[in-house]
Amino acid sequence: MLGKFKNLGFNSRILFSFGCIIVLMIILIIVSLLNLAKIQPQVTEISDIYFPNALLGQEMAFNVVQVQQFLTDVSATHDPAGYEDAEQSAQGFKQGVNQFKKLAANDSEKMKQIVALDLAFNKFYSKGKAMAAAYISEGLEAGNKIMEEFDQDSLEITDKMMELKAHEVNVARDRTMGLTLSTFEAAKILLCLSLLIVIVSLTISIYLSRYLSRLLGIDPLHAADIAKEIAKGNFSRHIRLEPGDTSSLLHAMKMMQGSIQAFVAAQSEIAKKHAEGWI
Repeated sequence: MLGKFKNLGFNSRILFSFGCIIVLMIILIIVSLLNLAKIQPQVTEISDIYFPNALLGQEMAFNVVQVQQFLTDVSATHDPAGYEDAEQSAQGFKQGVNQFKKLAANDSEKMKQIVALDLAFNKFYSKGKAMAAAYISEGLEAGNKIMEEFDQDSLEITDKMMELKAHEVNVARDRTMGLTLSTFEAAKILLCLSLLIVIVSLTISIYLSRYLSRLLGIDPLHAADIAKEIAKGNFSRHIRLEPGDTSSLLHAMKMMQGSIQAFVAAQSEIAKKHAEGWI
């Protein structure tokens, strides 16, 4: 392989060298696209599922508080209008439960948690309405008896809601941290590839510079000056070769200069002999 490379011409070496850089850049682009394709689903999952779930859990917890507040107001004021407000909050909670059930369709453990939460809320809501009705129809003592059970159910549903909310927040946080790590790993890979491209580019530049220097034996501008001097008939300009240089363009120019000098000297000698009558 190395022997074949040594036999390549200058143009082929240029094309091969820049081809290597282009291939590395293509690899960099492909790796970037693959990393983006890997990260994109995680971003979508976080933005479309986990953060909305965390917000939904918070909203459901607020609905529980609202139900408790409205039913307590009905108990204190004996105003049945509070039932409608409590029902609206209860429906909001139910909608949240249904959304969580859809999301947990393939997760049996989470489905059990949602079902248990739904049952606890139904118990809590029924007990709250019974408490309010007792305060209105049976009086303070009857309502107070049920209120103790209602408060206990309220603590139970609140604990379950806090567990659900904490779970969704933790999942969203874990996914976000995972996304951050994935992004960091992708950045490291891209940085390494970029450094590799820079190193390869510098290596190729140094190699081509040295190769061209060996090929010419001198800076191209100086080689052009020497060629112009020879073209003008100045064959006396000293051409200095690097030690061991037997194949460069400058070596060929020095050989040409020597041949022309020898030819001119021979012609001068012939002309001299002719003038002296020897020829």
